[in-house]
Parts: sequence; structure tokens; C-alpha cells
Amino acid sequence: MHTGIAQPNRDRRVSVGYLVACAALITLATTLVFLIQRGILPMWPCALHELTGLYCLTCGATRAAVALWHLRLMESLLFNPLPILLALSMLVVIGFESAALIGGRRIRVDWIPWTALMHVCVLFIFFVLRNTGVLPGI
Repeated sequence: MHTGIAQPNRDRRVSVGYLVACAALITLATTLVFLIQRGILPMWPCALHELTGLYCLTCGATRAAVALWHLRLMESLLFNPLPILLALSMLVVIGFESAALIGGRRIRVDWIPWTALMHVCVLFIFFVLRNTGVLPGI
């Protein structure tokens, strides 16, 4: 039964969990960029592009992540908007969860599914624009 009373310990655990997940993702992304730049991890060609000549939704996302890591925002955006969208979303989550930890109560975020839907819509629009020649290929 829900009493409407905040549960500070549970809220704190959830916020810490989100922040740990964000830290793990940032660490993973940093490690992958480092390994790619050093040539330890190869960048494979896109199978969809090789078979059909079409760019997929995530074509260029690795190069975009490397460009974003070096703060070349426009280059990153032209390769693929996905890393920028994910970075901005992660900053928002980190901000909300940090505020929840500092303030001692959880901020309700019902908009997360809408954010994911917005990411997919932006990627689909990017997919269409790139494959119709409006945006340059990579």
C-alpha cells in the first residue's frame, strides 16, 4: 500500500544507482575511445552499408563519439547525432540524481521514455536525410 510518504533511504539508493550507472557508462565510453584511437580496437565497416549502400541509424556513431571526446561538436553532429544526444541526456540524469542526493528526496522523472522516443525520432530523421543526399555521407 502506497502511503505517499517519501522513502529517503530507498530514494538515496536509487539516485546512487543511477549515478554509478552513469559513471560506468562514461568509463566504458572513455575506454572504447582510447582503444579505438590507439588502434587496439578496430572500427568495422557497417554491414548494412556494405550490403545495401544505405547508412544505418548508427553509422558514424563511433567516429562521432571520438570527435565529441575531442570537443569537435559540429564534426560529431555531422557524423551522427547519437553521441551528443546521449551525452546531453546523461548530463540531465546526473543533474537530477545529484540534486536528489543533495536535497534528500527523489525528483520524479516521467519524461525518460519520451526522451528515448525523441532520440529514435532524431536518428530516423538523420537516417532519411543522410540516405536521400540532403546530408553528406561519411
